[in-house]
Amino acid sequence: MRFAQVRLLVRDFDACFRFYRDVMHFPVTFGGEGEEYADFDAGEVTLALFPRDLMTQSIGAGNVVDA
Repeated sequence: MRFAQVRLLVRDFDACFRFYRDVMHFPVTFGGEGEEYADFDAGEVTLALFPRDLMTQSIGAGNVVDA
């Protein structure tokens, strides 16, 4: 078994996208700024970004508690 992907549910997709692309210098392998999903090559794993509100809608959880 191998750990292959981490998906982050983010509030500000574009800001997070720019951070991982411009500050962390992770190569973008899918998606882009202004979109709703992106993958980055983070070495041995893929780092994925997805807007938190869209995940909430897709799973039907109207009241997600902040941790």
